[in-house]
Amino acid sequence: MAEEQMLVHYRVEIGEEFPERRENPDAPRWEALVEIPDEVQRTVKAKNLSLEWHAMELARTAIGKLTLINDPQFTPHARHAEKVDFDAVRRTYSAVDFTFPHFISEDNCRIWFLRKPHSEVH
Repeated sequence: MAEEQMLVHYRVEIGEEFPERRENPDAPRWEALVEIPDEVQRTVKAKNLSLEWHAMELARTAIGKLTLINDPQFTPHARHAEKVDFDAVRRTYSAVDFTFPHFISEDNCRIWFLRKPHSEVH
């Protein structure tokens, strides 16, 4: 019998301003859901890195590899990650199809985009 995999999920915001310092609520930003499997969690922890940092790096990489940003003036330098419950995110972002991720990293972490700059889908 296969052992069930323990997954953690992080909602990552990448934008021009940190969420707690955001002066413009409509400032362009990405929101992503990053799923980290247990074997990646162990690897990240063995390197003395935080899962939050890893989630932010994965989201930044996914955004950079996809050519979805049509705003050349978007400068994504502020990043924030928080651990979330997958089912709660799925209910909140009901317009997102969680059947297939938008991006799969080299270490098999799955990433869905919850919000894109200048997008009507939230």
